[in-house]
Amino acid sequence: MVPLIYAGVNGLLDPLAVEDVVPWDAAFQAYLVAEQKDLLKEIGGGKMTPELEAKIKKTVVEHVSSFNAAKD
Repeated sequence: MVPLIYAGVNGLLDPLAVEDVVPWDAAFQAYLVAEQKDLLKEIGGGKMTPELEAKIKKTVVEHVSSFNAAKD
């Protein structure tokens, strides 16, 4: 949930069409569980650091970009 909230409040979902936010979220959550277990574990530690924030941002930006590219 933290990465999604972070993405929304920081404008990282702006490149998505409104109707794509829900499908993107479902794909993103599946991606996090399958491919980003270490990131989720770090987030679960409960301490936001600048390094963790940068990792979350990078992960969201990359996933938004790949989601949009797959649609084209």
